[in-house]
Amino acid sequence: MYCSRFGKELDLSVSICPGCGREYAECEKCGKLLQDGEGLCEECLHKEKEKRQRKNLNDRLIKRIAALAAAVLVLLVFLLALQIDGRKKKGQGLFIYVKNGTYHIYNFKNMWTVEEEMTDITISRDEKVLFYLANGKVFKYLYLSKGKTPKVIDENVSSYHISEKGDTAYYMKENTLYRWSKGKIDKIAENVEGFSCSRDGERVKYTQDNQEYIYTDGKPLYFSNTVFYRNDFKEIWYVKDNRLYVYEKGKNELVVENVKRIFNIHDEGVYYLDQEDRLLWYDGRVHTVFEKVTDSYFMYRFERDKPIIVYEDNSHGLHVAVKDKVHKMKELSSSDYAINSAGTKIIYRANSEGGFGDLVMYDVESGKSHLVDTKVIFFNFIPNTDKCIYFKTENNTITTFVDGVEVDKQIRIDSIKADAKGSIIYTKKSDSESVFLDLYIFKEDKPILVGETIADYVYFNDKAIVYKNGSKDLYFFDGKIKSKIDANVDDLLTVSHEYYPSDDFFDHDTLYSLFRLFL
Repeated sequence: MYCSRFGKELDLSVSICPGCGREYAECEKCGKLLQDGEGLCEECLHKEKEKRQRKNLNDRLIKRIAALAAAVLVLLVFLLALQIDGRKKKGQGLFIYVKNGTYHIYNFKNMWTVEEEMTDITISRDEKVLFYLANGKVFKYLYLSKGKTPKVIDENVSSYHISEKGDTAYYMKENTLYRWSKGKIDKIAENVEGFSCSRDGERVKYTQDNQEYIYTDGKPLYFSNTVFYRNDFKEIWYVKDNRLYVYEKGKNELVVENVKRIFNIHDEGVYYLDQEDRLLWYDGRVHTVFEKVTDSYFMYRFERDKPIIVYEDNSHGLHVAVKDKVHKMKELSSSDYAINSAGTKIIYRANSEGGFGDLVMYDVESGKSHLVDTKVIFFNFIPNTDKCIYFKTENNTITTFVDGVEVDKQIRIDSIKADAKGSIIYTKKSDSESVFLDLYIFKEDKPILVGETIADYVYFNDKAIVYKNGSKDLYFFDGKIKSKIDANVDDLLTVSHEYYPSDDFFDHDTLYSLFRLFL
């Protein structure tokens, strides 16, 4: 190494040029003499540069991984929130309980309190808006968002109906029908006797002076005294001058003539009685189902999925018709039968004596029957299934069965209900001496105890049941375990969904009473 100023070769053991006396610094890393300034030699400087580049690359990689991890975490939280919200919408919705005069509104997420009596409580289908009558007459609504409070629609209200989204309500005040929507109130009609609204809130059916009207597009329409409504009041079928018409999209269309009475209208056609008392099926063509029907004793039943009708002839013989195909039921009693949801099977009691009989299953399509059980007293089909629930008595004990599988003994018949999936919920006494009832759910062929000494309950689904016991404690049952919500609860209230004519039953209720005869 040579001195950059004097040009003399340097002794590397010292850091001073012997010719000019200039001092040279040592490399901070390796100790080599540097010609200019202090710091690092070229070799060490190159290595340090590579090190910094690697560090910068690693820092950028770590930041990207951290950002990705944060994004994944946010996504997981979002999906979890959706899952919780989705579970809530499947039935774990909202209930109200009363404690010391205060009404507690709880949706498993937020709670609102109301210091006034709440009656006629209805919630929108999306469970975002709650309607009720305060102190029996003040019509109010509450947006179910945190921090919201009830708002008044009108006073002196006797009844109301709401749209699916809760953005429109029709209500009665001193026999006058009003419409509330987006804060605006319009008078519809006076001297109204009864009414119901469409799912979207755009139409309302009401009775005035014993005549039915449809209010749509800002005006009332009257058709006749024999009217059937379909498709959320968008289709209006009516009989006028012995002719059947359908009104849709502002136009009237003649369907069929010589009509005396309409029994029901199905997607595939219409059952009706003509002027000669013949039972007919119309699906674009007229088909004769039966030549002569006893009008005064006519009994019929339609099912959701198939156009099936049970009717009685002049000799009190019973028949089953699917469209224009007829099956005669030789042993079917006029009041002792049930039809499954699809309209494909009928159960009835034969050889009845002393209140007992043989339970027989009849297949409508094949026309064949088979014995289900003996000594049966009550029976029914479980909705949305082909399963049959029935009671039989032996040795003075009433036992409940579902398709031959024993459910339980000594069940209160009027307590038995079914949900949309076919699960059975019921109450029975803890023992013969007890005045309290225990609540059970029967699913997957076994009974599960929900709670003891039940005073009242609200059923959302088989994994979400709220109940109040005899000690006034409020509990939540998740299908396996129970957890306490509150104590000293005075009352547990039912919150209803609005009913629309196009509904399936379980669109507006979670439980179906299987033996309403005993209620």
